[in-house]
Amino acid sequence: MKINSFIKIFLILLINILSFKAIANDRDSEEKLKVQADYNTFFQYNFDNREFDYSKGRYTNSMTIHAVRFTPSIGLSVKHNKVIKHRVLVGIDLLKNMGEKPVSNIPAAGKHEKDPGLNNWKLFKEITLFYHLNAKLDKWDMSAVAGIFPRYYSEANYGREMISDSLYFYDNNMEGLLLKFRSPKSYHEINCDWLNMYGEYRKEGFIISTYSESKIKDYFKIGFKSRMQHSACSDHVKEVIDNLLFIPFVGFDLSKFTFFNNLSFEIQWHQGLQNRRWTGKDGLVFPNGFQLVSDIEHWNVGINNTLFWGTNMMPFYNKADAINHKYGTDLYHQSPFYKV
Repeated sequence: MKINSFIKIFLILLINILSFKAIANDRDSEEKLKVQADYNTFFQYNFDNREFDYSKGRYTNSMTIHAVRFTPSIGLSVKHNKVIKHRVLVGIDLLKNMGEKPVSNIPAAGKHEKDPGLNNWKLFKEITLFYHLNAKLDKWDMSAVAGIFPRYYSEANYGREMISDSLYFYDNNMEGLLLKFRSPKSYHEINCDWLNMYGEYRKEGFIISTYSESKIKDYFKIGFKSRMQHSACSDHVKEVIDNLLFIPFVGFDLSKFTFFNNLSFEIQWHQGLQNRRWTGKDGLVFPNGFQLVSDIEHWNVGINNTLFWGTNMMPFYNKADAINHKYGTDLYHQSPFYKV
């Protein structure tokens, strides 16, 4: 679909929504429902200069991530007695890598580098389309999101041990379902992100993630997070591989006892279970390790430090499947520094 056609459809949809809002408001008093136009806007600017001298490409290469993202969406919301709110939204995801533009003065440049779409329609990465429910259940706030939706709807702190910060930025949308429950002293979440649909060479795959955190005291919390990534078969690749990770943790926030705005520590245990079912004795492994995460901040300037001690949490990263395709980031979404 050409971008001009998409913009026309987007504007027509907005006009219809506003028209529907006017009609629905007339019936509001009779049906005790409040229907109105709704929208979301999300803007993100990311500048990250990464220099990894010690790594020298063993774990990851030095790079600079410099990009801007804008994700607008429009739709309808229906409120019922200030307790339940339904939303249906459609939008677009725009991403621009700074300096990524077509070149015409270099004959040897690749096809992608010469593409004029880098200045316009190729900035539109993906369409979002999702349903969002908010409900108040006594002492609990419950939320559900289903469809193709921005990743920021997930409020869990999964950390780089479950998804690298670069992948979190560039893979902006989730495709699946997210459920969230919040009380005054706890937060719980489960989500399913469907990665791949079964195809000729495309292997069916999905990730199920969970997060649970409870405050015992203002300065002390306990919880866990987990991930199960499943990669199954395609027409030409008959294999199944599972990547499971379970992380219990305890956290301490000592800010109130010091002059720092933030002084917190989190102690984690990483327990993995990975099973490459189509191989022999090397198919089942149990990687594990200990991690300490510390945050110190004052006057909005801070340091975040992560110390990990353990085994290789990504043992199949450089191995290949039945058609000699390297698993790599298709199987492991966490930071490559966990390839210790």
